[in-house]
Amino acid sequence: MNETTPSRDARATITRWVMTVLMAGVAASGCKEAPNKKFMVHSSKTVDIDLSGTSGPLQIRLESGNIVVTSDPNVESMQMEVIYNCRGSDREAVKSRTSSMEIEVEQTGGGLKLTEGNTAGKGFEDSVDVTIRFPVSKAFDLQIKVDTGDIRIQGISGTMKLQGIDGNMKVENSTGEMTLFTRTGNLSVLDSRGTLTANTHDGNMTIREHSGEGIRATCVAGNIDIELARDGLGPLIVDTTTGRIYLTVGSEFDGTLNLGARRGKILVEDPGARILESNVENKGERSLVIGDDGPISSLGTSSGSIAVRILPPNPTPGLDKSPS
Repeated sequence: MNETTPSRDARATITRWVMTVLMAGVAASGCKEAPNKKFMVHSSKTVDIDLSGTSGPLQIRLESGNIVVTSDPNVESMQMEVIYNCRGSDREAVKSRTSSMEIEVEQTGGGLKLTEGNTAGKGFEDSVDVTIRFPVSKAFDLQIKVDTGDIRIQGISGTMKLQGIDGNMKVENSTGEMTLFTRTGNLSVLDSRGTLTANTHDGNMTIREHSGEGIRATCVAGNIDIELARDGLGPLIVDTTTGRIYLTVGSEFDGTLNLGARRGKILVEDPGARILESNVENKGERSLVIGDDGPISSLGTSSGSIAVRILPPNPTPGLDKSPS
C-alpha cells in the first residue's frame, strides 16, 4: 500500500469524524428546527366614485400590486375594487397591517389621484391589487405607475401613459394615444387603435391587429412581434438591440420598409407579389417598396434577424418565425 494512502480503518475514522462535525454544526445552527410558518391574509372592499365634474387625468401610483382598468357596461360611475394582501410569520401583525392599508383618493386639478396610504407600516411581501371599472362611454387621460406588479388596460378610450418597473403590461381593445414603458417584463398591445409609443428594456413585445397613426417600438433585450391590422397605419419605427423583429403587414398596407440587421438575416415572404421594388443597400440592409404610395418605415436590430410577411388579399397562414 502507498504510504500516502490511509488505511481502511483510518478512512472510516476520518468519515465518522467528518459526520460528527457536520451534525454538531447543524445542531449548533438550529437548522433542525422547521422554518417559521408564513401567513397570508386578504381583505377587499369596493367603492363607487362620482366622476361628475372631473375632467382632468386619473393618476394611479402603486409601490407593489397589480392594476386592472376596464370598461364595464354595467356601471354608471367609476367603481374601484381593492384587495389588500399581507404576508408574514406573525398572524396578528399580518392582520393588523391588512386592516390599516388603504387607497387614498384625492381630487387634483379637476382629476383624481389614487395612491397607497400608510406605507410606513407596509411589509416587504405586502401588496395592493386595484381593479377599476369605467362606463363604456367615458374617455380618460390615464396615468399609471407601478414599481412591482402588472398593468392591464381593457376597452379604454383616451390618452394613456403607463409605466412599470418590474412587471408585465397589456393593453386590449383600446383607442387613443398610448405611451407604454416597462423596464423588466413583457409588453403586449392587442386589437387597439391609435398612436403607440412602446418601450421595454428586458422583455418581449407583442403588437396584434393595431392600426392608427403610427408605432414606435423599442426594446433592448427582447423580441418584437408586430401584426398590423389589414387597413395598415402610419409609419413604423422599430428597433431592438439583441432581439429579433417579426412584422406582418395587412393586404391594404402601402409604404416603404427600410430593414437593417447588422449581424442577422433578413427574411421576406411576399406570397401575393405585392413588392414593387426591392433594393439591397449594403450588407444587412434592404429596402422594400409596397404599393403605390405611403409612409416610410424603419426596422432595425443590432444582433438579431428580421422576418417580414406581406399578406395577399386572401391571407395565408402566419409568419414562419424560424430565422437564426
